[in-house]
This record gives sequence, structure tokens and C-alpha cells, in this order.
Amino acid sequence: MDVAHVVAEPREIGSVRVNVPALDLQSKEVQLRLLAHALRWVSGAEYRPRLNALKRVLAAIFDGQGCTLSGCLISTAKAGVIEVSREIAAVEVTDGRSGSFDTRWICDIAEGEWRTLGVEGLARFPNWRDTTEHRNSLLASPSLWNNNELKSAPFLVKNQIRKCRLRDGPKSFFDSILTH
Repeated sequence: MDVAHVVAEPREIGSVRVNVPALDLQSKEVQLRLLAHALRWVSGAEYRPRLNALKRVLAAIFDGQGCTLSGCLISTAKAGVIEVSREIAAVEVTDGRSGSFDTRWICDIAEGEWRTLGVEGLARFPNWRDTTEHRNSLLASPSLWNNNELKSAPFLVKNQIRKCRLRDGPKSFFDSILTH
């Protein structure tokens, strides 16, 4: 789906930015397919949300309203752009020795637990706005904690010892779109 390259920008942090004016130029069917794909890619869900739920979310997007669906948070990133990010409440804590987080991430094996950075973790980085990442994406990003002490926040502090990466990388967003 070449149109996906115009409309969507998958991010290393695991979210997808959607150009709303470019989305609006597409047919309703393509709009719904792209939205469903973004939600599945961000949530890691096997199946897309129900059609009526997708239609409600699409209407909310064009009305400039934020919403949630399928374990994802859809919010305004900047004028004309929405961001589909993981909903914090939908993410489970993972043992640091498992090597994965939220089924989508491969993480360094470490003592402690991989969990979302959350409000508590983000508060430790007063300059987080200097990043190019949306607040909601940072809140849901993987972070390593041990005894309630933040050990690693890979998307806020680069070159940390403990890292996480998307299992298939952001390019997989485009590779996994069905073209029929």
C-alpha cells in the first residue's frame, strides 16, 4: 500500500503518526484499513477491531478528538497529525530476565522488570520535551525498574547499557500491510 508511506510514519518508539489531511484524501475503505493496521501494529493484536468501533474512532479523529481502542491511545501529536500509541493500562509488567516486553519488544535481559515508563518515570526527565517523541508514547515506552528504582529509559537516555527494540522494527509496519 504505497499510500501508507504518505499517510503513516511508524516510529522506533513503537507508535504511528498519521497525517490526518493525507488520510482524509483517501477512500473510506482505505482510511479504515490504515487505521485498523495502525491499531494492530501498535497493540500487537492478532485481529483488527470491529468495524463499528473503527468507524467511531475514525470520526473522532476527523473531529479532532482523542480516544482509545484496542489497547491504543489515539491523540493529537501536532496540527494535522495524530499519534497512535500504546495505552499504558494495556501493558503488563515483564520479568527483566524474559528478554521481551509487551510481545512487541526485544529487551536486554536484566535484573528487575521491564514496564512502561509511566508518569513516575517521565517525571525524572524534566527535559523530555526536547525529544521528538509524543508524551503518550514516552509514557508507554519500555523502561527497566529494579526495586522501584528506574534503571533504564532507552527512549529518553540514548546509549544506555540496557536497551529495547521493536521485534521487527518500524519498517515492519509497511511490510505487514495486506495489499488486497
